[in-house]
Amino acid sequence: MIPGELSIDLEQIELDSPRRSRGLYDSILDSFIFSESNTVEVQVEGKDPGYLRSQLLRRINERYLGDIIEAEVVDRSLYLSK
Repeated sequence: MIPGELSIDLEQIELDSPRRSRGLYDSILDSFIFSESNTVEVQVEGKDPGYLRSQLLRRINERYLGDIIEAEVVDRSLYLSK
């Protein structure tokens, strides 16, 4: 954890959309966007932080959120920042 940063747990958001189902990575991004935190640590059981980062970056780019959200791995932990 980055010194002085708040650690919170994000909950998966369930959206009912007949057009398109939202996946795990979209749910993580949605939870973070609507949270009041500027930096959070993301952990998904059984997933490597580097793999999580690559999947989240793919979704960030596809959703044109690159100017809003950054994803980085520090000391084997994944952090999202606004």
